[in-house]
Amino acid sequence: MEDWEPTESSFMVLKAPGMNVLKVSLSKPHERLADGVSVWEWSGSALDEGDEASQWFSDFLGKPYRLVRFNTASETRHVDPKYAPGHKVLFSDMSPYMLLSQVGLVENC
Repeated sequence: MEDWEPTESSFMVLKAPGMNVLKVSLSKPHERLADGVSVWEWSGSALDEGDEASQWFSDFLGKPYRLVRFNTASETRHVDPKYAPGHKVLFSDMSPYMLLSQVGLVENC
C-alpha cells in the first residue's frame, strides 16, 4: 500500500526452525548506515537493522549476515521503463514487486 505508514506497534516477525522469533520494528528510527550494499547494478548505503537481527540471520544461515533496510531518504533505484515505467524499486530485482519462495531462498544460501 503506497500510503501506508508504520506505527509504533508495526513489526516484521521472522520465524525459522530451531530459532527464537525475531521481531524487527518497522517504525524505529535507523541511525546506523551500512555502506557498500549492492543489488544487481545498484550500490549504495542502507539502514542496518542492528546486531540482534544480524546475529539471528548469521546463526540460522551459518555465515555472517546483516539485515538492512533500503534508505529511501538518500537512495533511489528507478525501474527499467520497459518493465514498469515511472516506478521506483528498493531492493527488488527489476520491478516494484518482489515474489519469493522458501525454495528460492534456501537454494541461494
